[in-house]
Amino acid sequence: LAHALESPRFWAVCHHTVGCVMLEPKQYAEWIHNDVFLPTVVVVGTEAAKRKVQEVNGLSLAELFTPFGGHYRKITVQHQALEKQLHIEGFRVHFVDAGSASQWSSSHAEQISAWTVESSSTATATGDLHTSLRPPSPWYEQWRMAMFRSLRWSEHEGLDQPVAALYVVLSTEPEPVALLEQLLQPSHMPPLCTQGVLDPVPARATVLLQDVSDPASPSSAQLQERLELIKSKFMPHLVCSLQINRGGTEVLQEVQELFQPFIAARSSLPPPPPSSSEPVQTTSEPGRCLSREDLDELGQIAYDVVTRSAVPWMQQQLQQLEVQVSQSRKGFRNQFRYLWRKPRETGVAIGQQSAQLEQQQQRQQQQQQQQHDNDSIYPLHTVEGQMRLAGDLAFLLRDYETALGYYRSVVGDFKQDRSWKHAAGAYEMWGVCTYVTGAPRSEWSRCMESAYDHYCHAAAGRHAMRAVALHQAMVSDCKDAAARLMKVNGDMADTGLRKALILEQAGQLYCQAGQMRKGTFHVVLAGHTFNKQGFKRLALSSYQSVIDFYISKNWFHITDHFLFTMARQAYGLGLLEESMSHFLSLLNSFGTDKRMNVQVQADREATYLKEFLFVVKNCMEKFPANDGMPARVDLQVPCVGVHILVILPSDVTTVTDSTPAGVAVVNRPGDAITPGKTGGTLQEERPGEAGGGNQPPASVPIAMPWESLAERLLKPLATEDRLELQWRHLKQDRVFDSLQRVAAVGEEVIVELELSNPMRVRLELSQVRLGGELLAEPETGGDGASSDKDGVAADFPEQSVVLEPHEKKRVRLPAVPRRDGLLQLRSVSWNLFGQVPCSRPLAVKGRRLRNTLEQRASSTGVYSTDHRLELRTRSGVPRLRAKIEGWPSADNADAMLTGEMRACALVITSPDGTGPGRASRIRITTSHPAFLDFDLSSSVQHIAEVTEVACVASAEPLRLPGTLRADLAGLHAIRLCILVEATGGGSGCELKQWLTLEEQLLVDPSFICSVRPSPSFQEDGKLILTCVMENQSSEKLEVQSIKCCASASSSSSEASLRQLPLQELVSSASSHHAGPGKLVQLTFSMARECLSSLRQPEVIDVDAVAAGQQVPVSGAAAGGRLLHASQRAAAAAAGSAEGGAISGGRREARCHMDNRINLIVSWCGSDSKCKGEVYVFGVPCERPGAAPCPLDMHLLAAKCADFVPGLTVPVTLQVKNTTTAGPVSFYYVTDAMQEIVWLGCERSHVIVLPPLASHTATVHAHFTSVGVFNINRFRLFVVAMPPGAGAVPASEQAPLAFQFPFERLIHIR
Repeated sequence: LAHALESPRFWAVCHHTVGCVMLEPKQYAEWIHNDVFLPTVVVVGTEAAKRKVQEVNGLSLAELFTPFGGHYRKITVQHQALEKQLHIEGFRVHFVDAGSASQWSSSHAEQISAWTVESSSTATATGDLHTSLRPPSPWYEQWRMAMFRSLRWSEHEGLDQPVAALYVVLSTEPEPVALLEQLLQPSHMPPLCTQGVLDPVPARATVLLQDVSDPASPSSAQLQERLELIKSKFMPHLVCSLQINRGGTEVLQEVQELFQPFIAARSSLPPPPPSSSEPVQTTSEPGRCLSREDLDELGQIAYDVVTRSAVPWMQQQLQQLEVQVSQSRKGFRNQFRYLWRKPRETGVAIGQQSAQLEQQQQRQQQQQQQQHDNDSIYPLHTVEGQMRLAGDLAFLLRDYETALGYYRSVVGDFKQDRSWKHAAGAYEMWGVCTYVTGAPRSEWSRCMESAYDHYCHAAAGRHAMRAVALHQAMVSDCKDAAARLMKVNGDMADTGLRKALILEQAGQLYCQAGQMRKGTFHVVLAGHTFNKQGFKRLALSSYQSVIDFYISKNWFHITDHFLFTMARQAYGLGLLEESMSHFLSLLNSFGTDKRMNVQVQADREATYLKEFLFVVKNCMEKFPANDGMPARVDLQVPCVGVHILVILPSDVTTVTDSTPAGVAVVNRPGDAITPGKTGGTLQEERPGEAGGGNQPPASVPIAMPWESLAERLLKPLATEDRLELQWRHLKQDRVFDSLQRVAAVGEEVIVELELSNPMRVRLELSQVRLGGELLAEPETGGDGASSDKDGVAADFPEQSVVLEPHEKKRVRLPAVPRRDGLLQLRSVSWNLFGQVPCSRPLAVKGRRLRNTLEQRASSTGVYSTDHRLELRTRSGVPRLRAKIEGWPSADNADAMLTGEMRACALVITSPDGTGPGRASRIRITTSHPAFLDFDLSSSVQHIAEVTEVACVASAEPLRLPGTLRADLAGLHAIRLCILVEATGGGSGCELKQWLTLEEQLLVDPSFICSVRPSPSFQEDGKLILTCVMENQSSEKLEVQSIKCCASASSSSSEASLRQLPLQELVSSASSHHAGPGKLVQLTFSMARECLSSLRQPEVIDVDAVAAGQQVPVSGAAAGGRLLHASQRAAAAAAGSAEGGAISGGRREARCHMDNRINLIVSWCGSDSKCKGEVYVFGVPCERPGAAPCPLDMHLLAAKCADFVPGLTVPVTLQVKNTTTAGPVSFYYVTDAMQEIVWLGCERSHVIVLPPLASHTATVHAHFTSVGVFNINRFRLFVVAMPPGAGAVPASEQAPLAFQFPFERLIHIR
């Protein structure tokens, strides 16, 4: 091709095509006459004229005139049709060199089409589903126009009939008349004209071309003389002179833009598509020597050729053809002769061939050869050729009715002669005319379908595709249009590019019809076909246009394949950034919640990651830092959890973070316990008995808030302190709406976040660190932003993290501020496999605001600002650490027993392990004062429930020895709130530090004590105390001693600590041992005169107790303070259980109406290492009334068992007669349930128990499944009891039923 074809811009803007797949009749007519079928003007010039124009302007003669065939200036013509006057605005013709006026071969056309499509395709799609799937695509339009151009000069139609011949002679050539006579020879006309198919003598016009820039050009007088000579020889034909190249050295931009779209070459195959990495180099600038005056003169000559030569010739020729056709077909005689018309011999020879004489393959070959011969049997002197040419001329002149009449008349002759190609062409133009004239859809649709069928019958595939393309541009249903295109792919052989374009067009039409799934599937097939044919850009565009649709459907296997294919194709095209973008979309999809259940093979994910790393490596090599390559890649793998914690060293610390399975967590505000015996009989306390508070309550109260503990240490509590402690207690994000935490300079600020690997590939992260800045605040005296003149403003240490497949890991990343200011933590970054720098922003969305109507009505929501990632750094804040040494772990192996005492110590140090440093005073309080007490010393004093420590400068850590006592069974969360106050300048919040410790303590039951007072009948003035102690632990325990002291109703705290003498009535062994589940019963006597000092009531400030204030304790021993704390907790719990009956004002109230005493049972383990004390509070000194139920029940069973088929667990039932008045008769019943089957008797016989006697029975429980079950399924029915033991008499006909509401749980695993 010529030089202009080296520019890919040519095919992109070759014609003014309408960017719509279907056109209304008026628009369709404009498109047909402007881009598809145009009248042809043949340009014939001498070799000198051709060479001159090519050398000076880089154009051929036809290209010199082409822009002026109706593009540069609108041409308006009027002509007389056969029956009416027609006025045409915007009439266009196209100029063609006579040497290139022939039809392209199939291979030539395919190469031109392929390069046209590749040149017009874009590197990327729009990404918008609605615009990228809107037909037609730009490359389809250009392929269609290339197909129309390749089918010009077809021998079966006259649409390319030359309507004028423009002869060009250079003014410097000698004897221009002789040269013109040589050019007038028929051999210079197109081949179809010399073959007699088209008229070889169109309208003629002569141009005498003069190059003004050529010094050898004749003068104006000589030019005029030569022009007159030519006129004398060629008049009345149009003869004119043309002077060009008046421009200077400067090339006009408008001239370039005018000629660039029309550059075309006719002599050779197109060059290969230009590589994306090599820019296109043009060899010349078209029209570089032309001026605006030259353009005007060229436009005037083209206008004269069209209006004075071409259109009059077309009008005259149409009239002549009408006369000739009328002489042959009109009239009765001609009609009668036409009825007896016989097909041409060459056409009927095919029908006479015998199928029995030749093989099927030979017959088909001969038929195709004969059809090819039939296509050329209608020269211009035949009436069929004249009718077809007349119809085409009428069509070019916009006389559609006349053209329609010719096409309708001649199509029958073509079909009779079995000239299928001619018949198809007639049907094709028939359909076009009927659509333009507004005929019914059925007519033009039938004509276009017939044209396609006849073209296929004639083996003219390219012409059949033209008929389909013309049909597609007519307004019809999108589904039908898509079905026609798919029919083409089924009928014709696979030609690669055409098949891909048809699939793409059909898919777009299906999408326009609303069938998105079907349409996108066809577009995917088109992309696959493009890829097979080597059109990588088109395949990439096809996949890009549908990827959003499949992503919205969450079809991850499909989208993974698309994204991976697109990334590979983009890399093959040299689009590294786009390839990396597709890889990022692919890998980031693994982090979405919607593909949690999608299973992808590990080796496939490894391939994705491996090729992504390769692309990133090439991108970094090609684009240096800050030169097209971002500093951080937006890779969402691994995923960063939304829950982000900022932890300061002074925050809550625990010994263990896990709770043992099957253990209930007990948090008691104020260490409150329920008074009375809690051995599992009745929920209410039985009169006449007092029990140790050693069983966990039925419900689990909420732990005491940190701010409630802090109010004991500091009053009033500042707002910042209250918010800080609320965050530590409730962990509610709403506090960060107002809270901006304070961190000490030099201490680590830990950001805890979750990293999860959603892939099946091991991920290695290096240089994992936080990102942020330390801003100087005005009040801190700083002057800068994030830079520090003396050094680094903040350190962000790095670490490495390895995530196994599908692993979630909590990662703690530190930040160390080095000066006062505002620390803002903004991001977290890492290097994936040491190659991919990644960064993720740290942003926490605040709580949604719903206070106003606008906030509630907002669709996106209005959110508060969360300040957790902003910390004020101050150098005056104390930096102490606290821990408890000697604290038992929360597992079953290190569980304490009820009442057990152990030594522990609170250690407070600086970060470097030295003493408290700048701290001047430390105040400590605990949520469970009955569990923990610190020893007194010269620097340690107790004020109510607060322990105050005066700090002195020391290099050693501060150690506070203490005693830990397990006061209640269960799992307890014991909290210690520590306030550290420092000396120095600054505001209050900058000189104090809150330390919060939370430890877990697991306590198992030891002894359950039951005490029954009764008067002595042998000696007046003595009180008999019957003590029954049951060992509920799994170890053998020894009762060492039992002591008695005053209850809280004494007049003074000193009196309550005074020990009262007890005398054992019956001498026993020196030690009292009790195995698991065994009882120890001891009887003591006490003189009544010892109780005389206990008869005054105690004055209690009930409002102070309700507010959390406690009366100061003056006891010297830790055991005394623990006893007081346990007694106060029991009294507080009793007051809350009574519903606040004692409330309002400071008034007198008795803790109990009668005088009561407390018992202290000291015990130890078999190895004497485990020691403890069990307290029994509120033992009455007078015998109370009888209990409603005279029986007590206890169950013994294993805590857990392994499930096997036929599992049975023995359960021991112990029932005791608690009255001394007489025997009690009863029977028990077991309640069956679905999971537990009781083996043996479900109802016992009537059992008679003497006073204080016990009955033991063993039953077996059969379990059918695993789980945790309550085996307390027993009910007692009393049929007889002594008078006064119950309010209602019992009998066997009307027994009294009792059920004991306690749980005995067993874990079947």
